[in-house]
Amino acid sequence: MIENSVFIAGSISIKTLPDQIINSIDKMMEHNMFILIGDAKGIDEETAKYLYKRNYKNVKIYSVEEIGRSEISKKFPLQQVRIPAEKMEKIQKKVREQQYFKDEKMSEDCEFALMVWDGKSKGTYQNIKNLFKAKKDKKTKIFYQNDFLKDTSENNIDYIFSQNAGYTVNELLNFLKEDIEVENFFDNFDVKKFNKFLVDQKFIEKQENIYYPCKKYENFMIIQTYKGKTSGIKFKNEFIDEIKSAIKNSFLNF
Repeated sequence: MIENSVFIAGSISIKTLPDQIINSIDKMMEHNMFILIGDAKGIDEETAKYLYKRNYKNVKIYSVEEIGRSEISKKFPLQQVRIPAEKMEKIQKKVREQQYFKDEKMSEDCEFALMVWDGKSKGTYQNIKNLFKAKKDKKTKIFYQNDFLKDTSENNIDYIFSQNAGYTVNELLNFLKEDIEVENFFDNFDVKKFNKFLVDQKFIEKQENIYYPCKKYENFMIIQTYKGKTSGIKFKNEFIDEIKSAIKNSFLNF
């Protein structure tokens, strides 16, 4: 671990540094903290630009490449994180999975962390989980929805991620299979049978091989799009409560 160091990361979707984050970075510079950043777009890139603009030198960029991916990352010293050959063989074409090794290394190296999260990016979610695993949850600040989270428990982080990113039908089924409140109702279900169940119970409907929420449940699901077209749905936390309630109160139609 690098003493007096802070790992700053966040969602690619966030293109500007919030004022509160700028204030935090200013305080880090005042205390001459060693700042660790990745080489992705979004918060990584914007943080590096701000530090370069302020002529702050106590910075290191982490990358799985020999040269950082962003132009601004090339302005700072680089720490290359090498992926073991046997692992690289399996993920050679999977860029996101390669980044996991870099992110895990930064979680190990830092003393403190600042995460700027949109609530749904898997990369930042995984960083937070890595920090918890490294026993640094008490030294991690998480900025979400224009403020710092007061409840940074792992349960709350999981809830926020599930609420914003949603559950796939397979994740939802697995979750329900483990829930004692529904008394093994779904034990014999596979994904195909579960989709049919959701259609039969008028939770979802199928149009041209794509599933959509029925009107009553539109607010319980997230419409997925690909290249501007609907590609499917994911389920929010509230839908889990809805389906459990339907089972317990015998609202289902058979």
